[in-house]
Amino acid sequence: SSVLDYLMFGLLLFVLHMHGKAFQITWFVKFVISAILIGLVVRGRLPFFKSLPGKYLFGVTLFFQLLVLALLFTSSSYWFGFTRMPPVYYGWILLVILLYLGSAELAKKGCTKGFLSSSPKNNAL
Repeated sequence: SSVLDYLMFGLLLFVLHMHGKAFQITWFVKFVISAILIGLVVRGRLPFFKSLPGKYLFGVTLFFQLLVLALLFTSSSYWFGFTRMPPVYYGWILLVILLYLGSAELAKKGCTKGFLSSSPKNNAL
């Protein structure tokens, strides 16, 4: 997570040359959407694409992701001080989120593999 946060900071500051409001908004979108999606990754042992959420969890997840995006494109963006992001920024955000989800999936696989391979019999003194 921290490595990808630094990657996102570097991307926003040094590649896209973002500062101020644009930086804050892009970070907000990336943070909220990735935090919502990471819940789907860590909720079970199977890969997240093989263990689909129930309809209520999926509905709530989709609702909040759309709410975050709607804040950027509706008049409510004025209340929060949001400005419009260029469309290319969404692609960069998507790339970083996909890297984050992939790394979380690999970490989960490593953790569950180690956990499942140990048994109480092997841990006895």
